[in-house]
Amino acid sequence: MDDFDPVESIRPLVEPVADRVHFLHKPTIDAVSSIRCGVVFVVAFWSGPARSALATFCKELHRVDVSLAVHVYVADTDAIPDDLANWLRLDAISGMGEIFWICHGNPIARHGRLAGVCDHADATRQLLLECST
Repeated sequence: MDDFDPVESIRPLVEPVADRVHFLHKPTIDAVSSIRCGVVFVVAFWSGPARSALATFCKELHRVDVSLAVHVYVADTDAIPDDLANWLRLDAISGMGEIFWICHGNPIARHGRLAGVCDHADATRQLLLECST
């Protein structure tokens, strides 16, 4: 397993929006707060449900965001520092795929088994609306 490449492992999952996907190797508050219009997707690379959620989200983003404005920032659950988890109000990481919609550096919606559930399409539309101002 020494040759495991997390970026390569998600490439097939993010295919519909691959040109707008970035991997946060060292996620920090500064990195996330610099996002103008995007989604932070926290994924456990070992978790089938998290990988499935990422694939489903990317397909839905492709369908909803015809303007191609929303970028996806993928972060490994094991790389999220405590200060970032606190800033995002991420009480616990479930390994099921947590999603944070970020507008002008601030989280405006979140989704996850432990973070609360929201409609992906509605949250993305709201993000696009807020980012346009």
